[in-house]
Amino acid sequence: MTENRHVDWEQILDHLEGRAPNDPTFRNHMEHCAECASMRVEAEALVESMFLAGAREPGPNLIARTWAMILRDSAGRRAREIAAGVRAAVAEIWATLSADSLQPSAAVRGADQATPRLLVYETADYSVSLSFLPATEKGSTDIIGQVVPKSALELPQGGQVQVRNRPDLDGYRVTEFGEFRISGLALAEGTSLTVAFPEMRIHLGPLPPLGDE
Repeated sequence: MTENRHVDWEQILDHLEGRAPNDPTFRNHMEHCAECASMRVEAEALVESMFLAGAREPGPNLIARTWAMILRDSAGRRAREIAAGVRAAVAEIWATLSADSLQPSAAVRGADQATPRLLVYETADYSVSLSFLPATEKGSTDIIGQVVPKSALELPQGGQVQVRNRPDLDGYRVTEFGEFRISGLALAEGTSLTVAFPEMRIHLGPLPPLGDE
């Protein structure tokens, strides 16, 4: 063939199926003739379709092995998703009471104003202090608290304190400095607090009796 003459379907199929000898003129024409190159793309698609149509269907053993591989891959992805979800879940931490300053202390017993009772709770990463003051309403207590990082890099934001045995009470906001105040709380036996952050909850209590020892 000459480089300027277009090729036909039969010539293209002969080259694709290996029936025509290697011809540099044919290759050069395909590289420079958009019309014939387009015919070759269509011919390649036709040859591939004919090959697939004549291919043998996969046997039952191949189908079973392929399906088992799909199931294993799916199960592995699901397991990784579950593990990621567990890591992302809220951490539940129970703090330990490490210090208790009884009220009133011996130094101020009989004084006009008693020293507030102070409790200090510890976790591996945080320290939580609670000071108890008599509230205006008889039988109620004000609690002033603070959460302080120890080995943690910083204090999480968006925290609030919840009274666990009082679902009727709203949470009390923890400031950016870790401070919070619970006003006019009627303490009952077994009262417990939870300092809740988006990814962590620190449980305190049950609080010990706060009367005179």
